[in-house]
Amino acid sequence: EALLRAEPAIATGLTLFIAVVLDLLSRPAEGFLALSIGLCAVVSDLVAYILKVFVFKPLYTGLGLQTLPLLGRGARPPGASKCGILSMGPNTEATSYGMPSGHSAQALAMLSIAFLIAPPDAGIGWHIAILVLGICAIVIPISRIALGCHTWQQVVFGGIVGIITGYMCSKIVAAHKTHRLDEGAQLGLENLGASRGREL
Repeated sequence: EALLRAEPAIATGLTLFIAVVLDLLSRPAEGFLALSIGLCAVVSDLVAYILKVFVFKPLYTGLGLQTLPLLGRGARPPGASKCGILSMGPNTEATSYGMPSGHSAQALAMLSIAFLIAPPDAGIGWHIAILVLGICAIVIPISRIALGCHTWQQVVFGGIVGIITGYMCSKIVAAHKTHRLDEGAQLGLENLGASRGREL
């Protein structure tokens, strides 16, 4: 149970650690991809937090409603407690808002970006990572409902937030890789021109 509550923090920390190790092993391209996954997880959690605090809580409060059509309940389910990594002690009632689920957002964001930025020549390690992230993307949202921390609507909406965030992060990574390739090609052309100039 504690592991399920802490999974997003563990997975994010693990990807950032892997990024450092890969860079130290002179594999900066793979390190960059692992770093991108970890940072995307952080971004998705931040997006979910901003939506909770600045969109959904004011929306539900302003309308004076507990539930909205399609979105369901805004606040966490009654009695929700021990819903985060920092709330493991006794009598730790959840005080943060429920809509959307940050855990679901992180799990789906990490899977989405990992799948979308997978290199064409990805090895077995990359496939295992995507498999593990896929299992987490199924288990984490279900566990949030089973633990009484979120409603199914909060989990689904959090997952949608995660998928969109993962997609946007993958576009940024792709643009960065294209820019780096363009710089490399330009540098290669400059070096070729300089070497031909010396030959003449």
